[in-house]
Amino acid sequence: MLHTGMISIKENSDMILRTMFYLLTPHTPGYKNSLQAKSSQESSSDNQNGVSSSDSNVASDDSVVFDLDSESEDLLKYYKTPMQFGTENSTVSISQVGSTAHIPCRIHHIGEGVVSWIRRKDYHLLTVGLTTYSSDERFSATHLQNSEDWTLQIKFVQDRDAGWYECQVSTHPPTSIFLELQVVGMYQYTD
Repeated sequence: MLHTGMISIKENSDMILRTMFYLLTPHTPGYKNSLQAKSSQESSSDNQNGVSSSDSNVASDDSVVFDLDSESEDLLKYYKTPMQFGTENSTVSISQVGSTAHIPCRIHHIGEGVVSWIRRKDYHLLTVGLTTYSSDERFSATHLQNSEDWTLQIKFVQDRDAGWYECQVSTHPPTSIFLELQVVGMYQYTD
């Protein structure tokens, strides 16, 4: 057996295969008990007919029922945890003309989802993932690997950038929150 660190590759692959098997098989309460009862009924009827249990084609409940261990349960919880936003809907960001605006969107348990930013006043698609689709090069999405933060960055903010922006995740159906950018003028000091 090949060991890497503290977990062997064989043990890790067994856990992954068991988890996949569990996720792909139908689960009914009492399923294991009904299988055990069915198996014992069939083996007793086979014994009455002169057929030994080793000759019968009855599958043992171990080959049909998935037995969870703590690692599998943790994986299952992770993959069954629904996506949710960590940023509150209708959050307001304020930026000064000429500065760089950062509109935050925090997403927990995104899984395989993809984040898109949309300008609501004209439904203009700005970014998908880290790719910018706007011809206006001031717009970009920022995201650090393994981070839950997806931020829309607008460089050299102008008054016309004020308004609502949508942070959308490609779940089925898509899920969104709406964030407002308010733009304030430059402060002018007068004596």
